[in-house]
Amino acid sequence: MGRINCPKHNDTVASCYVYPNGAYCYAGCGMIPKRELAQLTGVPIEALKTGSHEVTREPEDLVKRHSYIASLPLQPHRGFRLPTDATGYYLLYPGSLYYLKRQFTQLPKYIGAAGHRRPLYVAHLGSLRRVLVVEGEFNAASIGCAIKDVTVISPGGAGNFESRDLLDMCTQFSEVTAVADADAAGISALMKFKAACIIRGLPVTTHIVERDANEIHQLLGLPAVKAEYEGILK
Repeated sequence: MGRINCPKHNDTVASCYVYPNGAYCYAGCGMIPKRELAQLTGVPIEALKTGSHEVTREPEDLVKRHSYIASLPLQPHRGFRLPTDATGYYLLYPGSLYYLKRQFTQLPKYIGAAGHRRPLYVAHLGSLRRVLVVEGEFNAASIGCAIKDVTVISPGGAGNFESRDLLDMCTQFSEVTAVADADAAGISALMKFKAACIIRGLPVTTHIVERDANEIHQLLGLPAVKAEYEGILK
């Protein structure tokens, strides 16, 4: 077991302990799954867990990167037309300079802005009465294009459903609905998220889905996404 500075907050005391299946930040960020840890740090987990390993990365110049991304041609990916270069395609966070890149061949598959804490992905700002929390930014993007009367956000992967940023934002809404994949990580994330919402007095409903919203988008189009999630939100 090794210790690192947590990549999800400005950590100077190595409060993040690395385990075979990921890491746990005891300063409040909670569980970080293995894949996400490698994505956030850029360091293979095998290297992280061999001892105390301080992860230091120079913060990326987001203005410069955003200008580069804006100059790229738009190509079809995942049901959208996205900025694309020779190594991957980019999903920009609305209202933010932050981005997510899907690499074509390199690992990890997804990388974000180096040295910057990942914000919530706000796919659509709709009603302040109800918010839909979705596992995965591309899923949220598809739902945000299909449904306009609710706010749609994503914390990223299932391991981020306990983030303080997400829970703080949810307190602004009268109703909270959360959706995650029908796998062990998704089920666990929803159980913990529901418990955290109940502690805060938030009315919350949770749903496990067999097919991702973005998969439905690609196979059947946005009308099918709209029908699926209007049913969930009833």
